[in-house]
Amino acid sequence: MDLKQLRYFLQICEDKSFSNAAKSLFVTQQALSKSIKNMEEELQLPLLVRSNNVLELTEYGEYLYKHSIPIIQEYDILMQNLNKMSISNHESIKIGFSNGVLNALSTEFIADFSKNHRDIELDISEHTDLECEQLILDNKLDMAFLIGPIDKSKFNSITIKKENMCALVNDDNPLSRKNTLDFVDLKDENIVILNHKFRTYYNFVSRCEKAGLTPNITYPVGGILTVHRFSRSNDCVGISAYFVVDEIGSSNTKVLPFNDETFVWEICLVTNKDLCMTNNEKKFINYTLNYHNINKKSLGNY
Repeated sequence: MDLKQLRYFLQICEDKSFSNAAKSLFVTQQALSKSIKNMEEELQLPLLVRSNNVLELTEYGEYLYKHSIPIIQEYDILMQNLNKMSISNHESIKIGFSNGVLNALSTEFIADFSKNHRDIELDISEHTDLECEQLILDNKLDMAFLIGPIDKSKFNSITIKKENMCALVNDDNPLSRKNTLDFVDLKDENIVILNHKFRTYYNFVSRCEKAGLTPNITYPVGGILTVHRFSRSNDCVGISAYFVVDEIGSSNTKVLPFNDETFVWEICLVTNKDLCMTNNEKKFINYTLNYHNINKKSLGNY
């Protein structure tokens, strides 16, 4: 019994059909049937049976299915890591940034790395937080800078920087007479904020719900600059971060901090927990930590 046979068997289990599995695997149905027959003869155990024209697993098939999945997953991870190791000194580093994060960190630290490591090419792209996470899992990004919290069961993560969040309130809004805000103060306000593809959206909603209100998110948008544009009108309150205010200003609005000091823009450097890092990736991560004065002892098992 080899890995190819196991992959065929798992696909049949997933599709619950020889014909559908054959289409998924781009092989003939006869080839699949022969593969399963050879497995059953080798094991001297029945794996699949038909009951009322429905394909079902025997108890032996159930056991094989359950224990084959981690074997295939571990093998795929092994091959991906070996491939990365073999080309580690020749490939570029694919780095994702959640929209706006590069501005918060400054482009200088990227330029400085490239200047001092001319043999390492940085392939940089911008996405939403959730897109970055999926691209890392799909091995289309080697690492990403995105907003926490991060799922530690899937990713390695280290906090690089924290930025305080704020509310943008039009000067004519009665809330502008306040000096700070609680989330409950926003119960009757229309809210403009980054949409559900960004971690900020969920961080804000969860804190509102904890305060006992469901926020009226009238304008979920795809860019932080749009949040600021909408906030200048008097029909909504924008949710932003102080570094953005410092960069683009806040005309016609008052910038109010939240009393909840845990409501921050936590920028994290994230990698795939299951994959090893190349030498070039380690160089970039060490450089990033040094540039931002982060103690490497805090990394733990990163």
